[in-house]
Amino acid sequence: MEYGHANLASGLKEWQSSGILRQGCSDPLAKIKSCYDLSLTSNPSQQLDPGFPSSPRQRIEFRTNSQKAGSTASYTWKQTLQPTSTSTHFFHLMQVFDEPDGTPVMTLDAVNGNARIVDYSPQRQNCGGGCPTIPISQYTGITTLHSLRVTFGANGSAVYTVSNAVTGKQLLSYKPKGYMGGSSSYVKFGVYRSTYPGQSDVSSSVGDFALQ
Repeated sequence: MEYGHANLASGLKEWQSSGILRQGCSDPLAKIKSCYDLSLTSNPSQQLDPGFPSSPRQRIEFRTNSQKAGSTASYTWKQTLQPTSTSTHFFHLMQVFDEPDGTPVMTLDAVNGNARIVDYSPQRQNCGGGCPTIPISQYTGITTLHSLRVTFGANGSAVYTVSNAVTGKQLLSYKPKGYMGGSSSYVKFGVYRSTYPGQSDVSSSVGDFALQ
């Protein structure tokens, strides 16, 4: 597992990688100026995060600076994800993360053939009646623009949209209210999955991060 801090956009604390992370994008489909290539192997026993020996997982993520409860921050970034396998296991593309608890509050996942919002707050089970979901085929092979505005803390809120960065077409939208982390929280994006037999490799590009 490797970590790095140099030459990151303002508002980012670090990158975290158990796979292959390269600055600059080789994918011609990635419409991203300040770009990174992310690659994870199809071998479920390799490129593992050593912090979870009983629950094998692979990770390449960028992490924002921590925000205190009550503060508000707005983030944008882009991602291109090439077609890849999914399963019932988690495959996080974005996380709002509760720092003291060490658990996600809400995520965007590639799971069961879909790109889907997952909300972990007990007060918002199943996103209050059905989590926003699209077929993963509508997410992969294009550059997606992510816009996330969060008021962190127990009485927080979020406005999260995912759209096609080229056409502007909105793909997903979610606006939860209530619990959005503990005394401090942060946002992560990239590719982070629980491994499983028969998985494919992962090829993704991310970048153009901005903190408003």
